[in-house]
Amino acid sequence: VAVVAGAAMGVGVFGVGVLADVALPVRRRALLYLQWLGRENLHNLLRSMSASTKPWKREAAARGMGLFRHGAYVDMLEPLLGDEEARVRHAAMASLVAHARRGEEGARRAL
Repeated sequence: VAVVAGAAMGVGVFGVGVLADVALPVRRRALLYLQWLGRENLHNLLRSMSASTKPWKREAAARGMGLFRHGAYVDMLEPLLGDEEARVRHAAMASLVAHARRGEEGARRAL
């Protein structure tokens, strides 16, 4: 079971990583893979990636958090607004805007 979970998380890292791809079909495929992980596994993956030392992982996590509804994502995005990398800050801001547009009050306060 642990091997399967580890493989699923590896697919998840790849899926989150390609959310920034410019090609819409690639992004749609990534979303399908990420939905396969399940809500809690996806949440854990995004939380882990948002704390990574690698900027591309933090950026991908920030982008991913804007695509999915989860009560904790706004709280997880706020620290990324102060990230040392501009692309991470931009992705976090874009995701918070997406949450605010969906009517999430916490995102509106964060902006």
